[in-house]
Formats: sequence, C-alpha cells, structure tokens
Amino acid sequence: MLKLLICVEAVDIDDTAQGFFVPWLQELSRQGIHAKIICLREGRHEELLHDVFVLPSGKGMYAKIRRGWELIRYSWGMRHGYDAVFVRGAPVFVLSAGWVWRLLNKRIVLWYAHYKTSSALNAAVVLSHVVVTSAKEACSIESNKLHVIGQSIDVTRFIIPAGKMFDTNRTIVLGRISEVKQVPRIIHLFERSIFSTRKNGELDIIGKPFDQSAEKVRELVQLNANVRWMKEGFSYDRIPEIVGAYDIMINLYEGSIDKSILEGMACGVIPIISTDAAEGLLPGNLHWLIARTDEEILGTMNRVAEMDGEARRTLAHTLREIVASHHSLKSQIHSIVHLATSG
Repeated sequence: MLKLLICVEAVDIDDTAQGFFVPWLQELSRQGIHAKIICLREGRHEELLHDVFVLPSGKGMYAKIRRGWELIRYSWGMRHGYDAVFVRGAPVFVLSAGWVWRLLNKRIVLWYAHYKTSSALNAAVVLSHVVVTSAKEACSIESNKLHVIGQSIDVTRFIIPAGKMFDTNRTIVLGRISEVKQVPRIIHLFERSIFSTRKNGELDIIGKPFDQSAEKVRELVQLNANVRWMKEGFSYDRIPEIVGAYDIMINLYEGSIDKSILEGMACGVIPIISTDAAEGLLPGNLHWLIARTDEEILGTMNRVAEMDGEARRTLAHTLREIVASHHSLKSQIHSIVHLATSG
C-alpha cells in the first residue's frame, strides 16, 4: 500500500482556508493509506492516523532558511517511510526539497488551483512529476504534466438537510471578500431582484475582508437592511450546517469553480454563477444558471424566484448528484494515489 509524504500549510479544522484538509486526511485513512504530514501549523483536528511534523515558525530570511533545512532533514531522515510526495498548493515546498525527493526517486505530485501563476510555480512544475488541479480553468500553466481531477467535496458531510422546504429566498455569498468576487455588484443586483421582496428575501455575506473592495461592501451593507455581512466566517466543521440553511448562492468569480459553489450544490443550494468553467460542470439543460451580464443575472435570479418548492427540490437533488459523481473527496484521493504510483 502506498505511503505518502504530504506537505500542506495547515492541519487545522478552524482554518477558514485550509480546514477542509482535515477531512481529506481522514478519507485518506479510510482508504488505507498512511501519511507523514509536514505543515507550517497544526491546530484543532480530530484524531488522525498519520504522523504530523510541524516546521519551525518565524519571519525573516533566517526563519525561511531554517524551515527549508528542517524540511530537507525530515525528508531525508524519513526516506524509507514514504513512497511518493503530495504537495498541496504551496510550490515553495517543492522548491525547497524537490531536488532531495528527486534524488530519492520519490514521485512528486503538486496540487495547484489559482488564477495567478509565478516563476516559483513554473520552477516547481519542472521538479514535479505531475501537477493536478480542480478544473482546467483553475491552472493556466502549459504542461503535459497537468491533470484535472475535480474538487474534494466530502459528500458525507455536505448533505441536503432533512426536511428542507426549498420555499424561501435566503441567499448566500460565501468566501473571502476580494475584488474578483464582485460582492458589491452582487448586493446591487440582489436589491434589484425579486429575491429582495419575496419570503425570507435576505442576502448573507459570509467571509473575511481581503482587499479594498471590502470597504465598499461595508458601505452597502449599512444602506440595505436585508443584507448582512458575517465578517469572521465560520470554522470548516460548521460550514455544512450553515450553507444548508440557504436556498440560493450567488458567485460571480470568473476564474474557475470556487469550492464553495460545489459545497453549496452538495447541500441542495441552487447556484447562480458566471465562470466559464461552469459550462463543463453543468449539463447543457442547466446552463441557464450561468449568467454574466447584469440583465442575464437578474433574469436567472427571477427565474429561480418563480420556481415552486418541488421544482427547486428536483433541481437541488440534480445539482448534488453532479458533485457526488465528479467532485467527491473519495474520487479525488483515488486519482492522486493513481498518479502518485503510475509512470
């Protein structure tokens, strides 16, 4: 059975960006795969059947050099304890120790899913054997090493709540507040739509501020009584409970498929989305959920608002099945294990 060395920023269920990785590691255990984990920070998590090694913290060049040395030392010292390496999202791990893993003949799988690329990423791609990403739009590198393996949604946790009625217009925007998410535009469109006047016509924005666009969001929230902003967000283990209480999610990020969209779909939330990547996610008969201009978005919002509870229920279950079939946590890990052992 494959033994993995995993490098990831944090193993902490309370980390709003990296909290999903604890369930990821638990699924790894369910598939009978043992891992040695190197991370920058370890926080709250349920018991893991894996070894966790935390790199020293600190700022400045000395701290970076020390972390790099400890990564190399651990990788060499434990060389007989793993067969391949999986690096989640941080090319710096590969840049620091990739040459050691190559020297030890360990296959390197690098996960990267971000609209920005860099010289560091390009160098890490050279050292890696395989690069994996969630959707082709999520990673713009040109390389025959790139494999699309979907997202990692734990469909045993993200479920449609029992007894959900599908008869309100509670709407959610989920994720960090940044310019690319176009949250001020969403607020303006929500106020113009039927959603704002129908039953439970509320818009909840859940996510921490990230750039100057947050100031505009703050101003608009103060002006609109049916719009709320929960700036602190929630820990990852509460997200299914929170998201499942909503009927509609609006996400105007154009780069790729936000993980929050798939988590919402798994919970029976109907998404209104703008990204081109949605054309590959949704079958043709559901492409009406993809809207880009203000007029298209308002039209889609009003169409959803006019659907009765039973029609929404049917649509919600169809959307959940798409996630379960193509973006499950179990299938993603299976793909990574296959790529780490082939070639």
